Amino acid sequence: MPGMGRSCTGEPYVGQSIWTPSVRSALLDFIDARGCRWYIHSRQTPQGGFCFYRYPSWGVEEPNAPDTWAALASLALLDETPRHARLITKWLREQQDGNGGFPTLIIAEAVLEALRLLDALPAVEPKDYLSRQASRMASTYTDTMDPAVWLGSAHRYVRLLRNSGLPFHALEGQVLPVLDRLRQSGGGYAGSLISTWHALELRSLFEQAQDDKSLDFVHCCENSTFGFTLAPDSSAAGLETLYAGMHALNLCESRPRYPEATRRFVAGCQSVNGSFSRVPDALPDLKMTYYALAILSDSVKG
Repeated sequence: MPGMGRSCTGEPYVGQSIWTPSVRSALLDFIDARGCRWYIHSRQTPQGGFCFYRYPSWGVEEPNAPDTWAALASLALLDETPRHARLITKWLREQQDGNGGFPTLIIAEAVLEALRLLDALPAVEPKDYLSRQASRMASTYTDTMDPAVWLGSAHRYVRLLRNSGLPFHALEGQVLPVLDRLRQSGGGYAGSLISTWHALELRSLFEQAQDDKSLDFVHCCENSTFGFTLAPDSSAAGLETLYAGMHALNLCESRPRYPEATRRFVAGCQSVNGSFSRVPDALPDLKMTYYALAILSDSVKG
């Protein structure tokens, strides 16, 4: 597999790796890497795709695109080659319909990013499908919409257009005014670190500079026990929150104040079979396993 780097959105992409051997070695010092590799490989189904809740003895073999992307991205961070790559590629291509479309944008993103990690092309060029989604995306925000949902959807769509090599700057005039409207006085968006990350990523995609107030909000979400919390003065933490916090700091060209706390929290989320859950002792899955590896990779980088 080609080396995996990190796009400006924090998502993995195929290209020259930015992780040096010493950084990879440091990452593995914090976790049971062998168990993690075993867990990921064990989630692969006979069809080629991956499923976190796979139970062969019960006949549960239900691969899905998001789990398959998370598995491939995790293996890349572990410098591990996926097994049966041709079968995975075949399964991923089968998730696309004959017109180049997908059931949802979430599935589209997972399939296209997974194929990119395999250095493979989709069965059908998805340009027309992705272009049609522009009219369906909530590009205009109203008071009846959940701002957190709008930010996440807009981030996914613009990122997908960019990663697919399609024009997206025409959306700038629609998205940036909404970001200005949703921004709170303290520099955050929708009152949470995750929503703030989505907003900062969108600003970065449209080549807008970040400001000190946004960085102040992210710093206010840092916590000496958990690494990051969902909001200032909150005790809510989870791997998705730490993932957002690390990427938000990267966008603001800053480093975490409590990297050791972040690493301890992530390590505490690993289960006995090598997988990771969003918080200690919760149900583990492939997406959280990817988040854990990505967080640790970034926390040891500096």
